[in-house]
Amino acid sequence: MRRHIAAHVDRQQEISHRAASMEDFCQRIQTGLTNARFAQKRTLVELLIDRVLVTNDEVEIRYVVPTHSRSETTRFCHLRKDYFIAVLW
Repeated sequence: MRRHIAAHVDRQQEISHRAASMEDFCQRIQTGLTNARFAQKRTLVELLIDRVLVTNDEVEIRYVVPTHSRSETTRFCHLRKDYFIAVLW
């Protein structure tokens, strides 16, 4: 029972940390977009887009929000294993 409670507490702390990190990211982006140049906005969009799916006349854009400061400099798609498999084709 204690292990279960400890695991639950650890999970809640992890979720709380990620939420705080995401809130910080959103706050910095909101503040920074006011004076951002086009190139900076483009870099942000490229960071947030995971993939773009095109089917006939439909376009679906899947995006991500960084949950840790380390992930703010690496595009999410580059962290996924299936991305590397797709690149090989």
